[in-house]
Amino acid sequence: MDIKTIEDVALLARLNLTPDEISGLRGDLENILAYADQLSALNTEGVQPLAHPGDIVNALREDEVVGSLDRAVLQRNSPKSDDGFYLVPAVLGEAKLTQE
Repeated sequence: MDIKTIEDVALLARLNLTPDEISGLRGDLENILAYADQLSALNTEGVQPLAHPGDIVNALREDEVVGSLDRAVLQRNSPKSDDGFYLVPAVLGEAKLTQE
């Protein structure tokens, strides 16, 4: 794995890595990819895919209908609301993928 690829991935992940960290990650990432190559060589014929290695059963409680809270009462705690909606400051802005 080359340094440029690591820098590109770090930029996408918004990580500000030092050159020493990048060189350390290079070896780690190469080991991870080599291990993934070993795993892809395994014969998995007849092995059923699974989401969890253990036999677990859904441990959720039963759904039961309960009363909800009154919106008008809850919105009394809000600094600003209008017609049942909470008003908040805008947080939209231009996304930048540059490393600073």
